[in-house]
Amino acid sequence: MRPRAPIGKVRGTYSPAMTRMRKGIVTILLIFVVIVLAVPALFWLVQDRLIFFPQPVASTAHLPAGTAPFEVRAADGTTLRGWMVPADVSKAPVIVYFGGNAEEVSWAIASDRWPRGYARIALNYRGYGTSEGRPSATKLLADGLAIHDAVASRRDVDNTRIVAFGRSLAPRWRRTSRRIAPSRARFSSRLTIRSPPSAAGIIRSCRSG
Repeated sequence: MRPRAPIGKVRGTYSPAMTRMRKGIVTILLIFVVIVLAVPALFWLVQDRLIFFPQPVASTAHLPAGTAPFEVRAADGTTLRGWMVPADVSKAPVIVYFGGNAEEVSWAIASDRWPRGYARIALNYRGYGTSEGRPSATKLLADGLAIHDAVASRRDVDNTRIVAFGRSLAPRWRRTSRRIAPSRARFSSRLTIRSPPSAAGIIRSCRSG
């Protein structure tokens, strides 16, 4: 007696319904694999756009009298631009301000809440204000160290009293700096205050060292 063909098969082949179902399952699995691989890759490619929101310099009329342009050449040759508000004493301690992820720093440095007797310096991140380049999370640390070294080399500031003050991105930069390069840690004796800033917080920061 001739054996019967398995259910769903006719002469060793799948029925059209079974074939369509198999193809559907394979298609769904392929789409799932593509999504699992593509979504993280997409986020990795556009991560800087998700972190940074560059702002232009709308005006400089609000900067205090005596404010001077300040430029730093980053390790890769990119020019970072900002300003320095000098103190009224020679060899003054200095506050280096690091802005937030959607901040143009001229407004912060123009504030009258900063403690007297301190020079203050702020540069816009890459792609912010008139700084060259494009915002980059991977280059944030190196740029911060270049800014510190440029400030510390000036003769009109006390390079033993450099305060790092920042909001939003800045505290993350400081933690990363001390973890990656503890032997070259900058600003290690001064406290960085997180967002939002206040006059009392700034003064405590400056007096902590």
